[in-house]
Amino acid sequence: MEGRILYVVGGKFRRGGTEAYIMNYYRHMDKSRFQIDFLVHGHEKGVYDDEIESLGGRIYYVPLKSQRPVKNIRMIYNICKAGGYQMVHAHMDAMSYVPLKIAGKCGIKIRIAHSHNTAHMADNKMKILFNEYARKKLPLAATHYFACSQMAGKWLFGEKNIDQVAVIPNAIDIDKFRYNKMMRKSVREKMGCTDSDIVIGHVGRYEYAKNHEYLIEVFNRLRKVSGQYRLVLIGDGSLKGAVKEKVRSYGLSESVIFVDACGNVNEYYNAFDLFCMPSRFEGFSIALLEAQCNGLMCIVADTLTAEIDITGNVQFIPIFQNTIDIWADKILNADLCRDDDAVYKIMDHGYSIHDAAIKMEEMYVRLINSDSK
Repeated sequence: MEGRILYVVGGKFRRGGTEAYIMNYYRHMDKSRFQIDFLVHGHEKGVYDDEIESLGGRIYYVPLKSQRPVKNIRMIYNICKAGGYQMVHAHMDAMSYVPLKIAGKCGIKIRIAHSHNTAHMADNKMKILFNEYARKKLPLAATHYFACSQMAGKWLFGEKNIDQVAVIPNAIDIDKFRYNKMMRKSVREKMGCTDSDIVIGHVGRYEYAKNHEYLIEVFNRLRKVSGQYRLVLIGDGSLKGAVKEKVRSYGLSESVIFVDACGNVNEYYNAFDLFCMPSRFEGFSIALLEAQCNGLMCIVADTLTAEIDITGNVQFIPIFQNTIDIWADKILNADLCRDDDAVYKIMDHGYSIHDAAIKMEEMYVRLINSDSK
């Protein structure tokens, strides 16, 4: 065993981008080299908890800091102090400051802050202020900076620290997301889509950042031009009810298909003809990478980092109210042919999880060895 590592996450494990990143790497890490445990904020069981434990990881549940701040700090301190960890790798963006500061007081020398976004996920002014305070203090608690993209690194750690940021690819299992013609047929049949339907897909939680309401506006314009278009939305989240109501108010209920967050999302990409993502902000969207791996043309907001265009099949468009018609026009004129070379492009750029996990292991070993000298 070369090291004990504690991963820190902000809430229960959901089917989201950060969780997908963590699990992709965790599944492919050599468990004989590293013992990786998880500190989770909140006491709700997540969708990956059983899998983590089956692979040998331990999960520590601590109360939310906003609800029980004293117990939260005490429990994190005790876990860090007693765990024998050489490294803490925190995945809470700005709020990684708190557990990393505690880890430092426990004598843990390697403390990694990992940026997965380009904006605070907070939903009110007080939380944003607190998050911004934590973001500015983060360099005092972290010893190493990781980010999913250059843009995400600049946002969390600042322009002056960008040379110290290691960009870690949000790698995926490329074989899992490779286009499958037979799967396309079966999934479309299950959803009630015909061969003549043009299916637009989106994968993401129903939260402010994902901007579902904008996509509904675009789709409403499309349906006025052609009845061929169908929209498939995959995910869960607090705004799902509001999005469903918007769909109903526009009379689009028969053409929009809602699919709950699921473990077989890879199957659904095969049924899509086009992928759309009008996010207000993203770190480095794993869903968009998966869509590209499937060979899809992707039309996305220009708020996303240009680094995400791995295949050359991503078009970036502004998400203003007066650009809705531009989105609709781009979709109407999009090339719906799949890119048969997409998988190889993803692999060549280092986004295969099999290769990326090995590189991550080597990085962990270097950090642990450098600290022991």
